[in-house]
Amino acid sequence: MPVGRPIKTIEESREILQNVFIGQENIWAMILKDAQQLIGSIGIVPDPKRENPQVRMLGYWLDEAHWGKGYMTEAVQAILNYGFNELQLSLITANCYPHNKRSQQVLERNGFIYEGVLHQAELTYNGNIFDHLCYYLPNICQPAPQDYDEILEVWEASVRHTHHFLTEEHIQFYKPLVRNHYLPAVELYIIRDAGRKIVAFMGLSDELIEMLFVYPGEQGKGYGKRLLEYATRKKQLDKVDVNEQNEKALSFYLHMGFQIIGRDETDGMGKPYPILHLQLKEATVEKSKSKG
Repeated sequence: MPVGRPIKTIEESREILQNVFIGQENIWAMILKDAQQLIGSIGIVPDPKRENPQVRMLGYWLDEAHWGKGYMTEAVQAILNYGFNELQLSLITANCYPHNKRSQQVLERNGFIYEGVLHQAELTYNGNIFDHLCYYLPNICQPAPQDYDEILEVWEASVRHTHHFLTEEHIQFYKPLVRNHYLPAVELYIIRDAGRKIVAFMGLSDELIEMLFVYPGEQGKGYGKRLLEYATRKKQLDKVDVNEQNEKALSFYLHMGFQIIGRDETDGMGKPYPILHLQLKEATVEKSKSKG
């Protein structure tokens, strides 16, 4: 709470609570249902570092007596659902001190992506200067059929950037199949940037992560990881197929805890592009389930 000095009296505390928390939009109290006891607070407010109304910053605190009980993780999940589904935010950010390991764990448990360190971000009342660890979480939503052409553009750009083994003839062969058959056949999820442009998408079946593509200029920003963790944690999927010659994608999945369990000499259309079958390691699956 940006007071700037120690709080010395109950009256000061009440005044600050009244001005900062009570009656403020999108800030809530955390109360134990049975005891009707206030144990913390959580909210999403405009991010002062981002001049975008579709971005909000998450903030929270919890009484120490209630640490380690899962209350904050549950509250964060509720706020994320509200922010993305009700407010239609494109991004939710969060900052914490480097020494606040519990807060870091809450953010990582809820899928937040580490963005970097904002050095010398805060000057406290007693002269201490602290860095901030910065995290962000992009929204995942399902597209409408009218979005398919834009999704196809992401697919083609990504394929041309990573699938150097494909001939132009084969790219043109697959393109109408992807647009007219593959996209309508899977459960699609997308990530949009602040300008509402689709920057990444994935397609899921009942048993498999069928496709995952990120626009070339947006790769390395955590969008692929965000989608993959959504598939493994929320949808409980643990299998994916990847072209053997797509070394970048293969390295990504191996880094994310998958292992190779099989291989086909050709792809599903009989083309000479070997397919590797990958599955999430059992320990990783159990860890993901416990965090979901």
